[in-house]
Amino acid sequence: MRGPVELVGLVGPATYSRGLKYAQDGRASITDDDPPYGEDKPASERGKGHVEGKSAGSGSNVYQMSVDYFLSRSGVVTWMSGWCSCPVGVDCKHCVALLITRLNAEEASSPAPPTAASTWHRTLDNIFQMPDEEITIALAVDFEAPREVRDRGGRRSPYGMTNLGNAGMVKVRPVREGKRQPWVTTGVTWNQIGSRSMFDADPRQIAALDQLREMYQLSVGYTVPQWMSLSYINSAALWPTLHTIADSGVQFIEQGSWDPVVLEREPARALVTIREDSTGVDLLEADDDARGNGSLTIRAEVSHPELEESDPTVRIGQPLTGLAWTKDGVIHLAGLEEPAAQQWQRLAIQKDGVRVPGDERETFESELLPLISRVGWTSPGGTYTPKPPEDPELHLALLTNSVGSQPEMVLHWSWGKDSQAIKAMESGRVGSLPDMKGFGDLGEELAPMIRAIEDSRKQEARRRRSARLTPDPNNPRRDAAKESALLAEVAEVLSVLPSTVKGVEPMQECRIRGIDVVTFTEQVRPKLDQLDVVIDEVGEQKEFRRAEDAQVSVGVGETDKRDWLDLSIVMKVGEHEVPMTELIQALTQGDDVIFLPSGEYVSLDTPELGRLRELVAEARGLTDQRRSGLRVPKVRTTWWEELLSLDVVEESQSNWLRAIHDAVTNPPASAHIPSGLTATLRPYQKTGFQWLANLRRAGLGGVLADDMGLGKTVQTLAMILDERQGRDSAEQGPWIVVAPTSVVANWASEARKFTPGLRISTVEATRRRRDSSLAEKARNVDVLITSYTLLRLEYEDYAALNPAGMILDEAQQAKNPASKTFTSLLKVGAPVTFAITGTPMENNLTELWAMFALVSPGLLGSAKQFREQVQKPIEKGGDQVADHMALLRRRIAPFLLRRTKKLVASELPEKQEQVMEVELEPAHRRMYDRQLQRERQRVLHLADDMDHNRVEVLSALTRLRQLSIDPKLVIEDSKAPSSKLDALLPLLQEASGEGHRTLVFSQFTRYLRMIAERLDVEGISYSYLDGTTPRRAKVIDGFANGTDPVFLISLKAGGVGLNLTMADYVVLTDPWWNPAVEEQAVDRTHRIGQTRNVHVYRLVSQNTIEEKVLALQDSKRQLVSGVLGSEGEGEAGGQSGVGGARLTSEDLKMLLE
Repeated sequence: MRGPVELVGLVGPATYSRGLKYAQDGRASITDDDPPYGEDKPASERGKGHVEGKSAGSGSNVYQMSVDYFLSRSGVVTWMSGWCSCPVGVDCKHCVALLITRLNAEEASSPAPPTAASTWHRTLDNIFQMPDEEITIALAVDFEAPREVRDRGGRRSPYGMTNLGNAGMVKVRPVREGKRQPWVTTGVTWNQIGSRSMFDADPRQIAALDQLREMYQLSVGYTVPQWMSLSYINSAALWPTLHTIADSGVQFIEQGSWDPVVLEREPARALVTIREDSTGVDLLEADDDARGNGSLTIRAEVSHPELEESDPTVRIGQPLTGLAWTKDGVIHLAGLEEPAAQQWQRLAIQKDGVRVPGDERETFESELLPLISRVGWTSPGGTYTPKPPEDPELHLALLTNSVGSQPEMVLHWSWGKDSQAIKAMESGRVGSLPDMKGFGDLGEELAPMIRAIEDSRKQEARRRRSARLTPDPNNPRRDAAKESALLAEVAEVLSVLPSTVKGVEPMQECRIRGIDVVTFTEQVRPKLDQLDVVIDEVGEQKEFRRAEDAQVSVGVGETDKRDWLDLSIVMKVGEHEVPMTELIQALTQGDDVIFLPSGEYVSLDTPELGRLRELVAEARGLTDQRRSGLRVPKVRTTWWEELLSLDVVEESQSNWLRAIHDAVTNPPASAHIPSGLTATLRPYQKTGFQWLANLRRAGLGGVLADDMGLGKTVQTLAMILDERQGRDSAEQGPWIVVAPTSVVANWASEARKFTPGLRISTVEATRRRRDSSLAEKARNVDVLITSYTLLRLEYEDYAALNPAGMILDEAQQAKNPASKTFTSLLKVGAPVTFAITGTPMENNLTELWAMFALVSPGLLGSAKQFREQVQKPIEKGGDQVADHMALLRRRIAPFLLRRTKKLVASELPEKQEQVMEVELEPAHRRMYDRQLQRERQRVLHLADDMDHNRVEVLSALTRLRQLSIDPKLVIEDSKAPSSKLDALLPLLQEASGEGHRTLVFSQFTRYLRMIAERLDVEGISYSYLDGTTPRRAKVIDGFANGTDPVFLISLKAGGVGLNLTMADYVVLTDPWWNPAVEEQAVDRTHRIGQTRNVHVYRLVSQNTIEEKVLALQDSKRQLVSGVLGSEGEGEAGGQSGVGGARLTSEDLKMLLE
């Protein structure tokens, strides 16, 4: 027995194999057969077969089957649909066995289908064959009327609360014209429609019916049964779909009678109806008095011209989208104009509606009719008409009280007097009732109380809804047009108080404080009276008047801290004195006025008080927030000068402040250059000396921040000599000069050269390695020179020397306030400290704070205060950056002196700078690109948490920087050529050949050694200096007095404190993040004493991280220029925006692009 293999694709291989085995075993037998190509087969049915039969199953089971199929002219089964009484149900092995048995019987006894001349002919004929006659399809409708259900007590159940069987149902299924009966279900099912396998049907009709099938499946979620219930479809799209089906030519007929079903074109409407009940009066002819006293019935109804109240009706959809009803034995279907609202559905549960007694109509109309109007309602026959709206009466409930010293006013607007809101104001409770959701589980004993509270909440909510200011055009009890006009007028009056207005109407409830209360009282209220607004005053209303004779005075007194002064600020108005805390609070909070208990108020909006406000706010930021008063450090001299200029300081117990006052009004004479100074000071150096000397005489420190090479050392030595010659006590200890290790010897040499009368001593080793104690070395000494490292290790011994002062040369060495060096310098406790540096800020504002914390303690507040009030606002950027930067410059200006070479040393030879771009050799380039790709994703991922991953990130960046310089710095045995070294050697050879001497700087000592090896090969002599070089002074002197054309220097070891004007070429082999470090290196030769032009070359590898480092340097120059530059430079820096120096994730993205 042959099995058609095409069945594998229709039922699957497993079912096909089992069915074929059953057929071969003879288990299936045919009981009825409608062959696909019978002689009496109509043209439209040709190819369609139907066979019924039975099959022996497992055990003694016998199953009934029926199979519909389509057999092409070439004998191929193209479609099958089987039903079986077995548990599988459809397209099972029994159906397959029956169809195979039928097809094999066809081959044996039936004439074969006509053959075509060729394969192509059969193929095209199967694809494009047209039915001889299209079948006619209809949609059968089964209407099940609703039944009323009663409970055991005989009471009727609420309509809509029963199940769908009792509430009625409308079901549909497709049918086709039959031979023996008008309409049959054979060969037309929802599954066949879904598979689009009815080739002899109108495709438009099949497509339209399939839309209905898909809609049902989306709503219900499972396979469509033979009879589809429309009641299960909740989409309003059901009704357009039914009309599409009808428009395609599908007839709607009643199941069984086959009479036509009417699909109404005109939609139905779900309405809330209000009827006035008849009480023996003909309401249509009654007068207005009789019509306005009856009870009311509110119902949910459905309206349609063809629907009568007595017609059996079935609702369709949830929410309701349409309905079906029978009238005179004919079924009608109609969709709703709009789906029924949720409120309509809930009202529909009340079958007989809700009755409102006549004596409660007023409550209904005032509280509930506005809510019903939002949904919409109608009164059939016009039996009910609500009372016409009254003219709107706008009320304003006013409550005035105080919050601290400020008056506060609560405003509550309502249509009509809002007694509940007034009561809430009187009890101090303004706002809605508290949420009571949490009371649900407290037990039966609290249930009555909870219900009472919930009822109160509902009443309050209804009251607030009815009292809403926004006009409601759907509310028949309110005149929306008049209300809108009045609200617009009120909003115009309130426009002087923007916080009280929302759009084109007042805020229903709001609060105003301070001067706004005065504005309302004096300007707004009189205009509201003109608009006939009713003012409901709650409690006593205050009167306010402006005080004209207010006097402010500031008292200054000494504190337990010698570097700080206490402030006391007093305001007197007549006999009343404003407490200091209230005045400070008003000034710092930006209040425009301050109020007195009497109702008087004083305007703080004057130029003098405006400047005092700024000074008080600044002082507040410097004061411990736990204190009620104010303290300001003495060292903030510009602050005190500005305070004195306001002429409000009436009393002072501080000699220091009086001295400041005298200094402002009668500045002291400048210091004279001391005798014994062997140098001739230039004009700017003389100014610098006098600045240092005047600060020292006032007991103050400062920062001398001249450019490198302008003679900061000689200016400082002159100031020390001035102090030594004019000192009052021989018991005063020496000046301690702290410098980098590499320049200690240079400091001693310069001191002996310019101030031979000073006794100089140097500390070059720790206590264990010295022959004498620190006290012995400092005995009878004027200047004791040491290094940062040595002072850090023995700071207690230095503090015990009772130093006259301390000089911090290259003070950027102590820029980290978290370092031990910074802490040790503070603990020395020198009476005055001067920082000598060309770069007081290299990276960020924290370094600037650290510098001034050493030389002028308290000037910039604590680290936290400085970070919050200065650093963050500047680094964040924005419109206020320039203002913050200007204030910072103003505060540090008395203690910072900075001159550039361009301004004061115009006689210096020109400095020519050039960036030499180096193109990497191919092998070098490949190594760099591979490393870049390897590091990029890893570093950007680590950058998400820079605080924890900073070491790893910097390590990765260092590898990229090294690879940009020379592959051997990363991979020692690399054979790739050194592109940068190949570019450097010709430059050094040419400079040497022309008689120039060159300083070569690098951050990597290994690279310096690689350069040295190449110089050895080329026969070029050189000097060498890095952090490990012993006897540095001898090496430096050897280059200065020798003939070596090249000096190889590590940036860290030789970037500061050296005078190498004998060289006129500088090469920076690798760029560093911080431009100030590079500038310091260049200034080893471009300084006072240089007579030749200086040529600076920066070697930068093309398309590498080095190019991005140069871009990063520019942002740091902006920050330094903004803080240390001139006024014009500072403003430019502020506007461009500056950031901190620590690498951010944004910096990393830029570096790794």
